[in-house]
Amino acid sequence: MAAMTAAEYDEALAVLEGVRGEHRATPVGEEMSERFFGPVVFMLPGGWRVTAQNDYGEWEGVLEISAPDGRRWTPGHPDLCDWEPAPENRVAWGRAVCAMHCARCGRHRPITDMVVIKSRTRYECRDKSACDAALRREP
Repeated sequence: MAAMTAAEYDEALAVLEGVRGEHRATPVGEEMSERFFGPVVFMLPGGWRVTAQNDYGEWEGVLEISAPDGRRWTPGHPDLCDWEPAPENRVAWGRAVCAMHCARCGRHRPITDMVVIKSRTRYECRDKSACDAALRREP
């Protein structure tokens, strides 16, 4: 892969920052909330692909960016390597970046509402009463 030019850097950053509101990213395969560790691929508007590092359901940076015309980069620039969605735009990246799957009740909840159990391999709702209520509503 070739190094990014300044123009390509600006283009890639604009695409990443453009994922907000109605312009959403779509996980390809497993979402971050379904995979505890490792890369997660997202399709972006306009045919771009971004591979992000997932660290126990938390965004840990960009591993690779692919343009629709086939250009691919492993970001060497710290602003891209360490880029992550702004808090107000995380919902546009899907529940993958802002929520985890509760192993107990099955709901997707904000990561801040979850607790890690079993050596960081499972998450459960922090509020056990809400979790219990969700379980009671199940048929």
